[in-house]
Amino acid sequence: MGDTAAGSSGKYYTMTADIDASATATWNDAGTSTDVLEGFKPIGAYSYPDTTSFRGIFDGNGHTITGLVINRLTTSRVGLFGCIGQNWQVRNLSIIRCEITGDSHVGGLVGHNYYGTVSNCHVTGSITGSSYTGGLIGWTTSGTVSNCSTAGKTTGAGGSIGGLVGYNDAATISNCFATGSVKGSACVGGLIGDSNGSFSNCYATGATTGDDYVGGLVGYCRSGVLSCYATGAVAGATYVGGLVGYRALGTVSNSYWNMETSGQSTSAGGTGKTTAEMKQQVTFAGWDFANIWGIVESMTYPYLRNMAADSDGDGVIDQIDACPATVPGATVDVLGCPPVISGDFNHDGDVDSADLDAFQGCAAGPAVPYPDGCDAADFDHDNDVDQSDFGILQRCSSGEGIPAEPGCAE
Repeated sequence: MGDTAAGSSGKYYTMTADIDASATATWNDAGTSTDVLEGFKPIGAYSYPDTTSFRGIFDGNGHTITGLVINRLTTSRVGLFGCIGQNWQVRNLSIIRCEITGDSHVGGLVGHNYYGTVSNCHVTGSITGSSYTGGLIGWTTSGTVSNCSTAGKTTGAGGSIGGLVGYNDAATISNCFATGSVKGSACVGGLIGDSNGSFSNCYATGATTGDDYVGGLVGYCRSGVLSCYATGAVAGATYVGGLVGYRALGTVSNSYWNMETSGQSTSAGGTGKTTAEMKQQVTFAGWDFANIWGIVESMTYPYLRNMAADSDGDGVIDQIDACPATVPGATVDVLGCPPVISGDFNHDGDVDSADLDAFQGCAAGPAVPYPDGCDAADFDHDNDVDQSDFGILQRCSSGEGIPAEPGCAE
């Protein structure tokens, strides 16, 4: 950014392009041995009084940082941002395929959020720490976290380990989800490890494993929980629950867990349901399905409308899209798949060079049996794949990204 974190106060930074950060795997701190490559140095550090945190506004502008590597086993407050300060913001940023390792207060995006705001941020990758470790944020002191998600693996040797946030110290968290696996010792949760702040309209679907205070959504809860759910497998020794491992304070309202997929029939809060019930809107009493949540009846769990991706733009959300790479403009069914088209071997709605490659792998010549799995290449049904079949393929060829005609082989 050109500034030091200490010089960031009151300034606005915006990304103008995606960043390939894979080279950080070879970065080494000046004056240190090359036996350990520390990778990227986090932006901002914790101090009291606060003079070293990041204290500006960082807007990712919808861009992505790919392949970020941080390897600092003995350092606390580790993430792209080590610490963000009071009233400052990080927003609209995705970090994908990252590998981040630290001691305590470790997060994919922020190690320690100190009264700041994090919104519309997403992390995928591997996050590893000792304690206070989260897929997005290690520790959040007050502040707000909204419209964020994580996927991948979060691991901590100690306590307060969560798929999204390790320790929530009086922050408000809303409209977030975590889908990756979480493993720790104590206070381990699919979304939040240890929560002393309210959260609502959130869910977790990854497997959660620990020893004590282990929950599919939150491990140790002393705050309010509203309109949340969990579906992942949960395993631990003591104080284990499908939704909440242990609840010291707070009320868990209109929140649910899947008893079948979690392997847990009890929880320190919430209501257990079957898989079939978890895919019915009527189950989720009091939820706002007009503005916040969506569901495809009997097919999907609830999803957050503002983060329901439709990667191929065919009008079918990724959660149920059986053909997620359909070409633009192709007609699709309720599961997002185009009609069966001769020559469309990868079933993406066009017949192009990728399909030609698949055909060539099947072509054995006249009167020669074709390999297993090549029935679709025998267009004329004469038990071989030869020149006549190639002629039909050419007739059906539409070109990359152009929908093919369903009746082209007739």
